[in-house]
Amino acid sequence: RLYGQTGRIEESISQIDQALPLAEGSGSLTALNVAQQQAQSIYAKAGKYEKAYNMLVKNDALTDSLTNIEKEKELSQLKSTLELSRQQEVNELLEEKQSQQEQRIFAQSILIAASVLIILLIAALLVMARKRASEKQQLLEELQNRKDELEQLNQAKDRVFAIVSHDLRSPLTS
Repeated sequence: RLYGQTGRIEESISQIDQALPLAEGSGSLTALNVAQQQAQSIYAKAGKYEKAYNMLVKNDALTDSLTNIEKEKELSQLKSTLELSRQQEVNELLEEKQSQQEQRIFAQSILIAASVLIILLIAALLVMARKRASEKQQLLEELQNRKDELEQLNQAKDRVFAIVSHDLRSPLTS
């Protein structure tokens, strides 16, 4: 480039002819692009229009390749960003679903606990009712026993009164 700017075109062509293979061998498409642009410019200044045109065609192809590569990189970045946002949405949906399931499980746990408590209360009431029923049965049996005793005592009293009245009637009559 310096030789071209100072007007030393032949030396500039010599340098660019050496630089082009080096740029191609480096594997850097950007360096090759710059070298081809410089070569096209120097060849045009030197009046070698056919070489300048060939360099321009090669450079345009390389520029198109670089542009395509850049677009592919941008596209892959956009795809990655899109995929990442999709994954985040899926993760958010999964977290929301998990939260809902946890709430359902919690509600079911509360219902189960309430059901167990109600069952225990019913069982306690049944035990108390049976206990009262057995106490009532015992009281009923005791009352029946006392009734039987009172009936026996009443019969014994009636016999005693019958005997006493019979025994009292005979002397009084006589």
